Amino acid sequence: MEIIIERTDFERAVPAFRSPTPEVWNKVQRYVEGCTAAWQALITTDATLPDHVAATLATAICLRAAYDAVPQMDLVLTPTGFGIVSNQNTAPASRERVDALRLQLRRDACQLEDGVLSHLAAHNMMTMLRSRAGSLLWTPTLCTLYGIRTPEGREVLREEFDAMATALHAASARVVDVISPELYAALVKRQYAADAALTPDTTPAAYGEALTMARRLMAAHVMQGPGIADHTRHIINFIEAHADQLDEYRLSPTYQARHTTQYENKQTDPSFFFG
Repeated sequence: MEIIIERTDFERAVPAFRSPTPEVWNKVQRYVEGCTAAWQALITTDATLPDHVAATLATAICLRAAYDAVPQMDLVLTPTGFGIVSNQNTAPASRERVDALRLQLRRDACQLEDGVLSHLAAHNMMTMLRSRAGSLLWTPTLCTLYGIRTPEGREVLREEFDAMATALHAASARVVDVISPELYAALVKRQYAADAALTPDTTPAAYGEALTMARRLMAAHVMQGPGIADHTRHIINFIEAHADQLDEYRLSPTYQARHTTQYENKQTDPSFFFG
């Protein structure tokens, strides 16, 4: 599919940058093109988006482009929004107002981006799906939903999420050790339909509950809070009690290891070791 963003699309998505002249649009157009190119590389060439998803994507691109462009623009606050300083009679907007605008732009962009990503993943329209979305907490929105914050206590948006990649990867590894690589992979595959709010029967109840518990455990590891042991115990108890419904876990080496009878070295055993 081809993504085309016009000036009217941009001004509709970011009314604070609406201007009677094309000056603002000319300054942000290259940022729009850069964001568009990034999405074109992410979406499969044969994808067809529903109108509402395409509209959401267009708005997300415009918001992200505006966020990227602001530092390069000399903005002034006008009664109808932000414009570019063009004469000596107008003063640039305060740093606080500009910072607040940028935060709102990237917050709104991040929320819309994650919605589009969920749709793409659920409908297999994302290039390199396994590498782009191979974690149970694979979007900033999910991190926020499960209580993850930055070390400084800030909300997790796209930039913070990217900076937390190492911590998220380490937390994934800890969850894999607990529930088995096989079940973790199954939950990753099933999560896209759940995140996109498709039909309820897409994800059986046992998998849906295991997914939620695994995400809570992963979030606990990221935050290094006191609840890790409790979350670990709860999810082990759950997958053990529902192993007959979770085939990937029941057939995994992790399950077998937990159910192997420990060798007691009795004299009646065929191999008895003196010592």
